[in-house]
Amino acid sequence: MKKFAVVLFAAAMVLAFALPASAIEHKFGGYFRWVGASYNNLSGQDKVDVTGSAGDLQLMDSRTRLYYTAKFSDDFKFVNKFEIDWTYGGPDGGGDIGTDGKIFEVKNSYLDFNYWNDLNFKIGLQGTSFGRGAVFDDDFAGIMASYVQPGRKLIVPFVWIKAIEGGIGINANKMDVDGFGLNPFWRTGNWVINPFGLLWYSDNATELDSDIDDLTIYYLGLSVDYKFKNGSAWGSFIYQGGETEDATTRATTDVSAYAFMVGGDTNVGPVGLSAQFNWFSGDDDPLDGDRNDYFILEGPGYNNTSELLGKGFLFSQRPAEGIWDDPNNVWMIGGAAKYNIVKSLQLKADLWYSELVEEKIIGGSKSLGTEVDLKVTWKMVNKLKLEAVGAYLFAGDGFYDGTNAKDPWELGARLSLSF
Repeated sequence: MKKFAVVLFAAAMVLAFALPASAIEHKFGGYFRWVGASYNNLSGQDKVDVTGSAGDLQLMDSRTRLYYTAKFSDDFKFVNKFEIDWTYGGPDGGGDIGTDGKIFEVKNSYLDFNYWNDLNFKIGLQGTSFGRGAVFDDDFAGIMASYVQPGRKLIVPFVWIKAIEGGIGINANKMDVDGFGLNPFWRTGNWVINPFGLLWYSDNATELDSDIDDLTIYYLGLSVDYKFKNGSAWGSFIYQGGETEDATTRATTDVSAYAFMVGGDTNVGPVGLSAQFNWFSGDDDPLDGDRNDYFILEGPGYNNTSELLGKGFLFSQRPAEGIWDDPNNVWMIGGAAKYNIVKSLQLKADLWYSELVEEKIIGGSKSLGTEVDLKVTWKMVNKLKLEAVGAYLFAGDGFYDGTNAKDPWELGARLSLSF
């Protein structure tokens, strides 16, 4: 894959400069970020240092993204995004002495073209999102075909996602995992209305999950956004259904779960306020043969912006997943206030509370705890931004209920450049 990435990048550059200047418009861009962070007690225990668990960690890492688009006309583009990641001092990531590493990746590489004025096609490695990321939010290999109404008030994308290619032969073909989705957006006045559906299907999903043979999982939902003079409000509801077959016992499990999210924000002069509530269903009886806890099968990306329980900007190297990395059997309520001291300097404070929907142990605590985040953002110069954050979780017994318990916390900064 890394050799393929290098070859693809080289081919894109050759194409960019081999064609006559009059035949192609070259567009370049990029992104760089540096993160330095200290993560502490993330498992809810003091000084845990076990493989796969959340111990303490202090480190720095960086990411570079390079963007190149070859624009042949207003109706035809070749889009590429490449990525380089490394940890400072990392043995295989290019951050050690000599700075050599196999760290070059292809994020996106696809053809983007219009046909018959109102049809758009994207073919290749690309990204998309369903249900604010609570269904899918990731890059993928596949095809997106969209009807685009003149004026772009109505866009209707159909998406095919190749999650797993099983290989050659009848039995191998059964191991393919495919996603099929419809994700229309309708803009009318101050409203954006987005009904959506995504189906995952496989005759043998053991490459995805060794416990699952036949797989049919679908998501149906509706997202609504409304903009008013000084802010916005939004909401999403998702139903998850389908069934899975156990690869060993051949027992069938019926899936019926749901999720909903609501939120809003407003600005009053230099002060901004926001709040949101999220609910992902749990299973009150794991032994009844049905599954009622909401889960994201592939490409989780839902972000409630909390640093420790969710996916804050220090997420990239955190040594353990947060509760909200793949939301399941959990609800959360939170709010934030931000204040622009001057145009280039902003202070922000977040307060979050989260619980399990269904207790993990009969009679056990549901409380995951209360999280407090403080963040400073400084726009140093044009396109260069420095952010610093501190986060502390007053952990409940539902987060960790054992010996040597201690509250998780983290402290870090990010320097980023976009161009």
